[in-house]
Amino acid sequence: MKIPMPETSDWKTSCGSWEGFCKTVRKSIANNLGSGIIKFNKMTTHQKIIELNKIWYDIISSECGHKDRDCHFRISTHYFYGSQVEYEVEHHGYILHDKEAEFGTLEEAEKYLINDVLKKGIIEEIDFYLEHYGDSNWDQHGRYNSQDLESLKQAVLEIAS
Repeated sequence: MKIPMPETSDWKTSCGSWEGFCKTVRKSIANNLGSGIIKFNKMTTHQKIIELNKIWYDIISSECGHKDRDCHFRISTHYFYGSQVEYEVEHHGYILHDKEAEFGTLEEAEKYLINDVLKKGIIEEIDFYLEHYGDSNWDQHGRYNSQDLESLKQAVLEIAS
């Protein structure tokens, strides 16, 4: 169902456009009703990794680009003689540096990737931007203002929970 345009022009003054008004309303509903929390709790571990990787990519990307290997994360399965299986988490980037860890189950490897690599890395990057926000000696994030970064940080915490 399409929402009809309001008869007054107040939305245009405060939001710039009808699309801006709709975005503001959706964001307000999500913040006030916690729909993000409900959405994130229904995500599979695989979906959480994909969503966190998208956020990571957006956070580290700029107008100048980024180093490609910073956005690659891997969980490898190693089969040994007999029935032994090992899962290895790998990331060889410039920002998070090299991360390698081995686990006995896929679930343990995925939890490590979510909490100890992606969540931790995203939060560190966001905190860096927030710490230096407004400082003319540091580049500001081109896509996000300080309020957006705080909201994104909260979303990351909810996804990883």
